[in-house]
Amino acid sequence: AGRRFPEQLGRSPQASSADPGGTGAHRRVPVRALITNRYVAVLLGYQMLSQLGTQLVDFLVFERSAARYEGDAELGRFIARITTVLNVVDLLFVLVVAGLLLRRFGMRVGLSLNPFVVTALMVGAAIAAMTSGIDSTAVFVLIVTARVLDIAFTDGATRTALNTAFQA
Repeated sequence: AGRRFPEQLGRSPQASSADPGGTGAHRRVPVRALITNRYVAVLLGYQMLSQLGTQLVDFLVFERSAARYEGDAELGRFIARITTVLNVVDLLFVLVVAGLLLRRFGMRVGLSLNPFVVTALMVGAAIAAMTSGIDSTAVFVLIVTARVLDIAFTDGATRTALNTAFQA
């Protein structure tokens, strides 16, 4: 933002009709008014559903991992590896893809990409579980992929779009 909009970031706030004195100070909005505001309620609802989805995928990864790997050492190695992969994919997505995606497609993609991808992968996992069994490799791979992409999209697209939406 500093490189693209240096003149806007270097200025002091302009006086507006909401700020007749031109101080740039924000008036405090009561919590009751925020909660009853439809825009804020939708954003809070979105965040709640997003967090519930993340918790579900997280639980499924650990539950399926515990069922798949015998012994603490084997399970520990898998969790360490998946955590490493998750963090590398997350970092690469944030550094390389997220900015381009949000700049090109805007907040709508930032808010809709994560739920769409995670839901699609979870539906795929449910179908795989019904056709080949809950212990199948396909179910496991789809759940782990959903977890990795959920974290990457949450950090790279959803969080940025939500922060921007709350500023509005």
